[in-house]
Amino acid sequence: SRLFLKADIFSEDDARAEVLERIAAAGIPTSHVDAEGNSPDYLAAYNRMDIALDPFPYPGGGTTCDALYMGVPVVTLSGETLGSRFGASLLVNIGAEALVAHTEEEYIALAVSLAGDRQTLEALHTGLRGMLAQSPVMDAAGYGAAVGAAYEQVWSIYEQHSEQLKSIDDHDDSIYKDSKALRERLFALLRAEQYAAAQELAENAMAHGAAEDMLRYLHTYAIERQGDLPRAMALAEAYLKTGSNALRHEFMRLRAAVAYRMGDVRAAEYYRCAYEEEPSDPSLYSSFLLAKNAQDVDDEELFRAHCAYGELFARVPQYTYRKSYAHPKIRVGYVSPDFRRNVLQHFVQPFLTMYDRTRFAVYVYSTAEQPDEVTAGLRPHADQWREMGGHTAEEIAAQIHADEVD
Repeated sequence: SRLFLKADIFSEDDARAEVLERIAAAGIPTSHVDAEGNSPDYLAAYNRMDIALDPFPYPGGGTTCDALYMGVPVVTLSGETLGSRFGASLLVNIGAEALVAHTEEEYIALAVSLAGDRQTLEALHTGLRGMLAQSPVMDAAGYGAAVGAAYEQVWSIYEQHSEQLKSIDDHDDSIYKDSKALRERLFALLRAEQYAAAQELAENAMAHGAAEDMLRYLHTYAIERQGDLPRAMALAEAYLKTGSNALRHEFMRLRAAVAYRMGDVRAAEYYRCAYEEEPSDPSLYSSFLLAKNAQDVDDEELFRAHCAYGELFARVPQYTYRKSYAHPKIRVGYVSPDFRRNVLQHFVQPFLTMYDRTRFAVYVYSTAEQPDEVTAGLRPHADQWREMGGHTAEEIAAQIHADEVD
């Protein structure tokens, strides 16, 4: 058997060598390991796989769907949190629950057993795409209808039991000595996604005596971007222990993001601490809630945390209408920065493409700072599209009010 690893990190020779060293230290012969970086035809790589092993405790999402669509069975370990059960949810919904393990021992045994069962493997390679296509996972129309039914239920309850809200408001060596040139060079390397080169430049500068806080931050960021999360975490915590305030907020944000990517249970607490020190940025509280939802916490505690989110916008005018209105269709509004290229883009598409246009009108308020080709592709599907990147909460609320969104 061979282990096939494919990720962006393996495009960098030094990062690839470091990962292979770790694999060898774990007792796995590197002669049995293929490590491959980016390639033009990513999906074609699945033709070289017999079995895909879902990582844990943070499983795949889009990559798991890709593997199943390409006919590659995925062995997954189901955990206790929402995030750690994602792979299991996909497999159960396509009728492949036999590939779900519940302990690490069962995970290993399941992978070994499947590897030795050629008949089952061939059947899965042939049938998985059809199983996926006929399952709820790819039933975009059914998903759109279910979401629409939920909206109608919410609206019905609102009409029966809610009064209109009242509002009291209407509305070279030399570069190591030139800190500016050094920063500009580092930023250029990071923008070009040359993270290994940025790390090397930062480390050479520090070896020559450069010690400013921004250099330490960019060095840590370059390491985090290459996937060395434990080291990035250690560097962030080391900086915070110095007591320096120059880039304290930036390092607290980075520490929280790294903890979340590692599946560290401290992620929610780190985001909460970052928000408390920088309460002007509600996105930090949003990240705290996201991390909180990925943990096994008391329902009441989670509910209170979500209720507190509303308090962040207490000063935003709560609009009301002098005259009631009725539209031929229920107007549904989506406010999000995720209408762009990101891991959620394929999960966002059904909201905009598969709703019943005879019953709903969709208004999109995109707060993405940098719209891209995915934004352009989604834009024609909405009844109304508002670019709200850079706008204040007050301005977004005013636009939603003017659009009479239900």
